[in-house]
Amino acid sequence: MSRYLKVGLESTFGTAATTLVGVRASDVNASVNHEPVYLDSIDGWNPYDAVFGAHVVKLTFTAYAIKDQINPVLNAALGAETDITDATTGAVIGYKYTLDKPMSLTCEYGERISKAYQFLGVIPNQLKVSAKAKAAVTFEVDGIAKSVSEVTYAAPTFDTNLPFVCQKTTVSYGGTAKPVKDFELNINRNIAQDEFVLDEYTLHDIVPGETSIDGSITVLESDVDEFYRALFGDSAATALADEPVKVDIEVKALTPDGSKSMTITIPSVLYPSADYRVRGKNPADKSISFRAVADGLTVVVDA
Repeated sequence: MSRYLKVGLESTFGTAATTLVGVRASDVNASVNHEPVYLDSIDGWNPYDAVFGAHVVKLTFTAYAIKDQINPVLNAALGAETDITDATTGAVIGYKYTLDKPMSLTCEYGERISKAYQFLGVIPNQLKVSAKAKAAVTFEVDGIAKSVSEVTYAAPTFDTNLPFVCQKTTVSYGGTAKPVKDFELNINRNIAQDEFVLDEYTLHDIVPGETSIDGSITVLESDVDEFYRALFGDSAATALADEPVKVDIEVKALTPDGSKSMTITIPSVLYPSADYRVRGKNPADKSISFRAVADGLTVVVDA
């Protein structure tokens, strides 16, 4: 017996997905808060009694960026998926994900003791993409779920697709590809987490708020130009500017053999802050924070 995580895109919120795929995960964390309603009364020091209120179910997991395994996660977190077809043959050669109303996942976690738990209506409230030198590209999902129940243990057969790796990842900003130490992207859908209604103990609906897209880039000590752009508003400036310069960011990750790619494009990004830190005789840490200020985020994954 082994541990496993499976995910699948739901066609209807809270209804189990028809197809689940195995996901290579490095971390899974689930919590259930029954939100007890305590009956406080005037005749004692402690509550008179307590009953369950709404069941608040949360699920977070970190998965490696592997083609086909992360596709349901991207579809649920961003909301819209469009097939990319070959102009000649009409065959599907990739998938394009863009922002729309978030969708929900069915997630199943299996334990070594042959127990499994099914989470229905898992909405990726926050999605973090991390690419760091000497580490794998990962997707971290912070989700809220409708319900959880025990199901029959059934370990998946994992596909043989290769992961997207940091050694084959480039980051371009301002139209130029530059070496970076690490890149982090956060997509926060700001889901309303209290959409409970009378006569129901579980989450009733998905209500997204305003989406926030931000992150950070750590550049090399020698990358003065981009740090100046973040620090002064323009790479050619030597003093603080009145208006920021907006740039586009593109992250392209490849599999080790270079045969498949994942491309994240974030248009119209500004740098709200720049941090410079020197510790001892180590190379200086130059970290640039960014935030998207326009629509147009896309993620394209090869088929």
